[in-house]
Order: sequence, then structure tokens, then C-alpha cells
Amino acid sequence: MKQLRGELVGKPPKGETVTSYASRLTPVVSGADSEFADRFTVVITVVRKTTTLILPLYVDVIGFAYGQAEISLTVEAVGAKPSMALERRLAALLLERARAAIG
Repeated sequence: MKQLRGELVGKPPKGETVTSYASRLTPVVSGADSEFADRFTVVITVVRKTTTLILPLYVDVIGFAYGQAEISLTVEAVGAKPSMALERRLAALLLERARAAIG
């Protein structure tokens, strides 16, 4: 995460901070050979005289294996966490396509 933070903002301007977090999520795919789900969160805080802006950025990386296929899905959201229900639906569609293609 330190490298990601450095890429986003080398040194934030005065009054701005950037913090980042990584966490494991409960996998959203069922029926795959193996799966993972990780969330990367970057929070940008900007303080100006009488106003503070807090902007969270979320990147969920979901992956799974089915047969010889390795499939990944990246869901990005600004301001609110991505919908787990949407991620489950999208991952299920990807698994369905993998099953149809591989058999």
C-alpha cells in the first residue's frame, strides 16, 4: 500500500492527507475451484479554512479459478463501498461463462 500511496500522491500538499488500507473480504463466488476477494481503500482528506473534504476511494479485486481459467473482476467506487450484491451477480456471470467455455 505504501507504493500505491506514493504513486497516487508523492507528497500531499499542505492541508491534505492520504491514508490507505488493505483488507480481505469474504469471497463472493461459490462453485469455483478457489477464490479470493480483497479491498483496497484510499482516503484523501483535504482541509481548507472552514471546510474538510473526506473522499474515500475503494477498489475491490475479486478472483477465482475454474478449471484452467483464472478470472478476475475489479470493482471501483468513490464515496461509498461497492455493492457486495452487485459483485456477487457479476462474479456469478463470469463463473457461468467460464463453465460454458470450459465445460
